[in-house]
Amino acid sequence: MLDSGVRMLITFFTTWLAVAQHRAGAFDDALGTAEEALEVNPEELAYRPETLRVRGELRLEKGQAELAEADFRDSISLAKSMGAKA
Repeated sequence: MLDSGVRMLITFFTTWLAVAQHRAGAFDDALGTAEEALEVNPEELAYRPETLRVRGELRLEKGQAELAEADFRDSISLAKSMGAKA
């Protein structure tokens, strides 16, 4: 099999699947998919801050405020370490 680097966007697309599931009312599926997005390709950091933010929003909605806050803090910290401006 040719390794073309396609794994690079798995986190991106899996995160947006979680967003779509949430919007469709499948909250538990969305949270599970967000978890999967963080595990599927841990070396891919480019989209990880957004995935953490999405999971934080889902956790906050579920009433898991402390876990949500940790996700938001991790998201901000990682984005800053990557040189993000916004």
